[in-house]
Amino acid sequence: MTQLSKPPNLVLTSLEETLIRKVHRNYAEIILEKEFGGGYGGARVFLVLPVNSNGAADVRVVTKTGSADALRNERDNYKNHIARTVPFTAAQVREYYEQDGQAALNYIFANGETLGQTVSLEEYYHTHTAQEIIRTLTGLLDKALGSRWYRESSPLHRPFRAEYGRHLPRDLDKIVTVVFSSLSSIAGDRLKIPGIAETYPHPLKVYPGLLDKLLESRRSLVHGDLHLRNVLVDESGKGWLIDFAKVEERHNLFDFIKLETYIRLMALASEYGAFSWSDYAQFEQALNASTIGQNPNPPIIGCLAKAYEVIQAIRRLAQPYMGDPRNFKTEYLPALFFYCLAMMKYYESNGAAPTQLIFITACVAAQGLREGDSHPVSAPSTPHEFQPRSKVSSPEMILIPKGKFRMGMTEQQADLLIEKIFQEDYNIEDSPESRQNLRQVLLKEPYHIAELPDFYISKYPITNKQFERFTRETQYETEAEQKRKDKTWRTYKIGKENYPVVFVSWNDALAYCEWLTRIAGHRYRLPTVEEWIKADRGPNGNLYPWGDEYDPQKCNTMESMRGFETTEVGSFEEGKSSYGVYDLVGNVDEWTHNNEGAYKVILGSSWRMACEIYGLTAFRRLSRPSESTDDLGFRCVSDV
Repeated sequence: MTQLSKPPNLVLTSLEETLIRKVHRNYAEIILEKEFGGGYGGARVFLVLPVNSNGAADVRVVTKTGSADALRNERDNYKNHIARTVPFTAAQVREYYEQDGQAALNYIFANGETLGQTVSLEEYYHTHTAQEIIRTLTGLLDKALGSRWYRESSPLHRPFRAEYGRHLPRDLDKIVTVVFSSLSSIAGDRLKIPGIAETYPHPLKVYPGLLDKLLESRRSLVHGDLHLRNVLVDESGKGWLIDFAKVEERHNLFDFIKLETYIRLMALASEYGAFSWSDYAQFEQALNASTIGQNPNPPIIGCLAKAYEVIQAIRRLAQPYMGDPRNFKTEYLPALFFYCLAMMKYYESNGAAPTQLIFITACVAAQGLREGDSHPVSAPSTPHEFQPRSKVSSPEMILIPKGKFRMGMTEQQADLLIEKIFQEDYNIEDSPESRQNLRQVLLKEPYHIAELPDFYISKYPITNKQFERFTRETQYETEAEQKRKDKTWRTYKIGKENYPVVFVSWNDALAYCEWLTRIAGHRYRLPTVEEWIKADRGPNGNLYPWGDEYDPQKCNTMESMRGFETTEVGSFEEGKSSYGVYDLVGNVDEWTHNNEGAYKVILGSSWRMACEIYGLTAFRRLSRPSESTDDLGFRCVSDV
């Protein structure tokens, strides 16, 4: 009998063990290395390493167990539809065995490549960037299935009732009540969801009027069950289909619609708690606005921003196969609306949180589909004071109040500081000439009182996450990228989304401010030297943001030895200025608006500097506006 090895926490029934051994009966041993997320019909999927009698390991395969009816249908669908149309995109169905109403089958790569450390698209989604996921989906949906399935289509002219209405649960109203017990109706047919300012048309009032509308589209073969667990991703990032039980001819956009729905059900629902219902509704509004060509207000919460980017890409991939590629509102969005309502029948197995999300998706979709309604209607709210930012569109900003403040340094301050510096070990030769040179630098700007009006400055340096959104929406390439340099802002490691963006030139920083101005509706720009110094030193002219005594534990500098690289913004609570602005000394140098000749002025000091000296605002560095380094970033200001 074939020996079966598995992790201790992987539990199998005796029948499952028998089935798995039977489909690997030609091997001396099989090692179940991992279990992928199971299917929704009770199926289980495993990554298996077969071992020959001589002890040599063979190519990894994927083994699936489940009901005999479903797996038999899958095997037959593979023979009839998959093998002849998409042989190099789908995993090949091989050995099959059934017993007592259950069955097992094996998948291998059709081109004979080794599986290696294959993961499901669900796992890949959580461990890779949006751009990497989009590359995988583009290869699968466009380059592979697009030409073989979705484009090889025939006309489809039938009511939505026939294509999608048949899947709607009969007791939908009861399901909504169970899942959303706190809903309230306003003006009869509109809904108020707790925590969301807008009200929306009740989907159950909207869908009857859409059922008999004509779906004018295309019909083709579709996978039929394209969710995140039915795509395996190999080590190269290529996606492979598994589970062919539901392959059939139907609306050719069905795979796209199902896939984006399951990003909500599986990926976003697992992040439940990282965002509010209001955040989620705004995410859906932004998606639909972007889809129909309006100006979106994209989310900045990490998981929503990622899903926004991926779902946008799915819709772009679907567009060439639409009946009318110019009009999402007559085909794609109604189909998404119906599918979300249909999926609510699985509320018991999916759980409350995923079902609540897709119901909100349906509410937002209903708003756009209902004739005469173009925008959500706001529920009554209390007035609030204007702020020059929003959590969705802009960095967090701090008000620097108008008034007088101190610039420069007194001679007494300079002399005391010089004495202290030469007592420290900074490898500076202690000579009259060195002391005089340092004194000239410190007193280059004479001590004086300046005055500025109110302005806002970003609480932290602009982060990788914030800059990524800018480049994604504008397709902007930094000057370092245009020059094809080895290191650019994109080389930051995963997990450093909230670290300061670096390798950005002054021109790149200016482009970011101009983009932020467009989407926020008010002006953003780089700070002047005076603005930056006031935010840093406060009204009393402190030498450092926290006071006159230097403390390396209050900033990320060479002396503090924090790994000699950037740290997450806001890491040094005690190092913030009197106004509450972080990272003004250490972490990264920062571009300012000012210039001296052909050069731009830089303030702040960085992680690679001795900031007791170079953290002083008297030490102003200069650089050409096209230059960028791994310790140079920026922040924004906004006028009141």
